[in-house]
Amino acid sequence: MHDRPIPTPGDVAARPPLSYDRHGWERAIRYSQFKPDVRLVAMMLAHHADADGHIPSGHALIAGRLAKACGLRPDDRVRGALGLLEKRGYLSRPRGERGPNILPRPVTLTLPPGHLPTAPDPRPGSHP
Repeated sequence: MHDRPIPTPGDVAARPPLSYDRHGWERAIRYSQFKPDVRLVAMMLAHHADADGHIPSGHALIAGRLAKACGLRPDDRVRGALGLLEKRGYLSRPRGERGPNILPRPVTLTLPPGHLPTAPDPRPGSHP
């Protein structure tokens, strides 16, 4: 039997983000402590993402369109949700120009470093 060292919290935090798995990403969002409007925006992003968790720059990421699709007002709630998801490591966006005539930056859905996948609770009705 090989003795494996137990990773420290610093070791876990230093790991690169896990590769995208839509079901795992959605489960992480569902069981997160995010407010419902942030979870709703996150699920809408997952809907638009390709198999690698990437959403190219374009109209699907325009805050006003996301807000309308989610039934949220004002658009600032969507921008705030995107910022929070990015800050917490659930998405990444390249730095870029901002302005009224510039398309939104592309998005890649990620899991934060150190995120450990959780198994769903098998009890009926136990998930949000």
